[in-house]
Amino acid sequence: SPLQCGLGCADIQLEARDACRFDLRLCRGLRAGGYCEVRCKEPYAGSPGLASCPADNRDLTRQPQWSPPECDLPGTDCESPEEIPEGYKLEADGSWACEEGFRGTPVARCVPDDRCVAQIELSGCLPLVPCAVPPVDGCMLDISGCLEVQPESYCQVKCREPYFGTPSVATCFPGNTDPTKPLLMVEPRCELTCAPPVFPPKGYEKNGDFFRCAVGYGGEPRSECVMDAAAGCISRMVLSGCLPLQRCALPVLDRCKYDFDACASVQPGGSTCQVRCREPYQGLVTRAFCPPGNTDPDLEFTWSDPGCKMDCDEVAQAPVGYVQHPYVMTEDGWQCVSNHAGTLSLSCTTSPDCYPELRLSGCLPVVRCAQPLLTPLELCMYDVVPCLYVLSGSTCNVTCKK
Repeated sequence: SPLQCGLGCADIQLEARDACRFDLRLCRGLRAGGYCEVRCKEPYAGSPGLASCPADNRDLTRQPQWSPPECDLPGTDCESPEEIPEGYKLEADGSWACEEGFRGTPVARCVPDDRCVAQIELSGCLPLVPCAVPPVDGCMLDISGCLEVQPESYCQVKCREPYFGTPSVATCFPGNTDPTKPLLMVEPRCELTCAPPVFPPKGYEKNGDFFRCAVGYGGEPRSECVMDAAAGCISRMVLSGCLPLQRCALPVLDRCKYDFDACASVQPGGSTCQVRCREPYQGLVTRAFCPPGNTDPDLEFTWSDPGCKMDCDEVAQAPVGYVQHPYVMTEDGWQCVSNHAGTLSLSCTTSPDCYPELRLSGCLPVVRCAQPLLTPLELCMYDVVPCLYVLSGSTCNVTCKK
């Protein structure tokens, strides 16, 4: 027996016409967790359906869950309807067909009425309807002639002013019975037109039928037609490409070495200026160039390096005996002070305040030499104690251990 965890279900209640077709005798008093077959009453025939009562049912008025079987009679056992429904017609051979203006596959079923008298119920034929208008850009396309396009018909899709272009067509599918099915449409190629502004914006001026950049501006002027849908599908011309002329930026260089002062006042428009060396550097005089029509404030001058160099011999002059530890000026030039040694080198640069500076390098303190590194076997063989504290330039004796 089925597992009972709840209350049994109430009997299935049927309408009069369904009671003629469905046999519910096996489903009376269906217990919780149980199931049964819903069969067809003779002379109806069809595969049985199933009904079940939930195992956790707590409602005595709850009806079972069930799927009605398809219980039918042969079409010859049915009475023809007194009035044929719209959309259907009876052929000479006794078959049913869709009437003119309808499409589909007609299906005739025998169903009982409230008196259990079987009559033919027709379905499957739907009326032909116009195709729906697809969503389009209302500012660009004119589809006013496409509101009621019947199946197998077409309409013209035009460009709406201020657009222009060659019209195209939209077609409604043959045999369409779906009012939501949109037209098959090929959008025309519509190009937007617009009138030039009466008063050009700042930076532009009329040049015949075209525009050019005004004085003090540079770039390539461009015009574009845009549509303002919010303003009621009004087109207007937008100009772009002209920007204020800009001075070129000074290169980021050693300000103590290069003199770009003459370039600070160069106005935009393709001017040049001189580039010099600042003292104590010496070199050539070259030119820097800012291209005409420059609109980029970050564009640096195009320039040639004047090759600025400093005479280190002059900077290195100092009285004999002058000490810049660990260096000293002698009659033979700069040398390392005592207790220092190395290969001396000198170079010249400038301080943050652009004063010339001499930079000396190479002299390091003289230190004692490190003791020899010996292997354990060599430590047993040689006596290196005298060499533990040997000064630079001195010698020591290494002997064999006894």
